[in-house]
Amino acid sequence: MNLRLLVIARYALFVAVMGVLLNFATTRAHEVEIELFVEPQWTFDAVFNFRGGLSAVEYFTQTWGGYHDLGYVNADGTFTIPPIYRHAFTFYAYRGAPHFAYGAAGIMSQEDGGVAFFNARGERLTDFIFSDARNFSEGLAATQINGNERDDEEQPSPKWGFLDVYGTVVIPFEFDYIADFSEGLAMVVRDDRFGFIDANGYMAIPFNFIIARDGEWGEPTLAQFSNGYAIITHSTGDEVNFHWQDEGTALSIIDTRGNIIASFPSGWAMPFAYERAIVFDALSSFIIDTSGKIITYFDQSVSMQASHNGFVNGFAIYSVVVSQGRSLGFIDVDGDIVIPAAYRQANPFSEGLAAVQDNDGRWGFIDKQGHVVIPFIYDHALSFSEGFAAVMKWHENQPHWGYIDTNGNVVVPLVFQQARSFSEGLAWVGMPNPRYDEIIRDGDGFMLRGTEWGLLRVVEYGTGMGLPLPIPPDFNAPMEDEPEDEIYTPDTTTYLNKNGFNENEPMDNTYEQADIYDIATARNHRMVALLITIPTVIAALTITMWLRVRNRKK
Repeated sequence: MNLRLLVIARYALFVAVMGVLLNFATTRAHEVEIELFVEPQWTFDAVFNFRGGLSAVEYFTQTWGGYHDLGYVNADGTFTIPPIYRHAFTFYAYRGAPHFAYGAAGIMSQEDGGVAFFNARGERLTDFIFSDARNFSEGLAATQINGNERDDEEQPSPKWGFLDVYGTVVIPFEFDYIADFSEGLAMVVRDDRFGFIDANGYMAIPFNFIIARDGEWGEPTLAQFSNGYAIITHSTGDEVNFHWQDEGTALSIIDTRGNIIASFPSGWAMPFAYERAIVFDALSSFIIDTSGKIITYFDQSVSMQASHNGFVNGFAIYSVVVSQGRSLGFIDVDGDIVIPAAYRQANPFSEGLAAVQDNDGRWGFIDKQGHVVIPFIYDHALSFSEGFAAVMKWHENQPHWGYIDTNGNVVVPLVFQQARSFSEGLAWVGMPNPRYDEIIRDGDGFMLRGTEWGLLRVVEYGTGMGLPLPIPPDFNAPMEDEPEDEIYTPDTTTYLNKNGFNENEPMDNTYEQADIYDIATARNHRMVALLITIPTVIAALTITMWLRVRNRKK
């Protein structure tokens, strides 16, 4: 009898240990646990990545290109700053919405267009007394006064200075133009001459250079230091030039003391990265080092992609002319072709992989040697961010978005109709708003109007069981033709759910909740497994010890 109990106890212990090992192996295999903790409910027209714990969100309440209502959602999925402020394209000038990476940001008022600074708790640090502001860089924000249009002909001219994250003016408003701080220096312009100041406002490089404007009424070309050098565009004579191609305009490399290292007759350039910069002139492009030496020169058949910010993670994207248009590939910092131009579209490398589109229109991921790591099976893909990439497949004329890890494992099923990249452990996902009669999408499957947004978040990173996949659509079934690009037609309609930030407002969500798989279920599975395994281990150990004690007494 005792021997039989001992065998049973040891067998139970073996099963329990194997259960623990299996649980651990499953956990390590997926290394991710994600949950949908805010169901899609807000009808935002635009969402941005989280920075400093907040994400900017917008409602388009006026005509396209006009004013948008701007607010900020925190990592708990609630509003820290309600959407009652203004986001104007003219104000932010291609900068996107202000972010809180440094814990503060300048936000525009709806009433008079004035700008005030807020901290990440939503507390206002200043009055709405400024006319423009850029994002903080190295703890300081370029800020403008007297820039708003008024009828007063005696209005003072606009001037720029710098504020710190507490809303305190640390560098007075005495410059006509300024660039953001980079490597401790910022370019400043006064009376058509420019130099550089340090973070205390002292002149590090005197006003020795004459500006070259981008057109007669355009702003001067602003430069920033990178790798200890800046590439400036300036006039070589005594007069201001109005185009970078004009005779008498030079492109020069300077060091932090203002010494000119090398000059080129004309052109424009991206900042240095990896001690290399890409320069563009009227006919071609070439790569230079910090001494001005030309490393690689490209003829007209090859062009660098200016839209991809030069060298990113050691690689830059180039293109060549082919019969179907252009094909994209990658070069390294020495100008050597590492990955031949064989792709219709390409994103910069991120976390060791690059999302690329083949000539059949399918997306996959390659490594830095050009090897295909994740096959070309998706209709669209975003770059990896924080270990995950949003990917999409069309099915029955509907986009289905989900997320994969760097091994190509699907960690969030392709069940959403909108998705954004992860930032600070959070990602926006969307479903169609059933109250919209028509959903407007672009050709890549991004909805421009009619999205209800929710949030995914990573929890207990590295300890989850992964995502038990629900039954996804049959992507191999015959599909209808993919939808053509829909042209956006602006109007002045104030869209539904304008006050969607009211959490008490009932939401008429008619989509299937089963499609929005709550990944918290994975945690429940894990807890059930542990609740079964742990008592089994305890019981087996107890029986074994009791039998040993009993045998000793005999």
